[in-house]
Amino acid sequence: MSEEVNSVILSLLEKEIPEGRQALRDGHENLAKVAAYCEQKYIETNDRYKSSADRGKALEETRAVLEETKQFATQSLASVAYQINSLALNMLGLLDQQALKLQDMESTVHHISEVRHCKQSFKNTGNFFT
Repeated sequence: MSEEVNSVILSLLEKEIPEGRQALRDGHENLAKVAAYCEQKYIETNDRYKSSADRGKALEETRAVLEETKQFATQSLASVAYQINSLALNMLGLLDQQALKLQDMESTVHHISEVRHCKQSFKNTGNFFT
């Protein structure tokens, strides 16, 4: 079991957690790009109709840009929430594996302590059953 625990810990530390952190960094960059894109579209739409008498068309396009922005924001935030959840689960998994490893080590130390105590009792009394 110890080798399996070590393998899982190693995988989490070297692969899953770093990949999750990178996904969050990428998500951050993507959110900034989406925000810049949506802002630019909004500005372009407003500039296009700034001097126009067709305020109805301007309002219609502005609403379309707003809807597109809301869709992008919803998708992006859902993606970030998923990435945070995945990273959190990996961190909890790491803690669980480390707890298992500590329990295994505690059991080994306890066993060594008992063997040592038995040897010491035998050495002191010359009789193992005292």
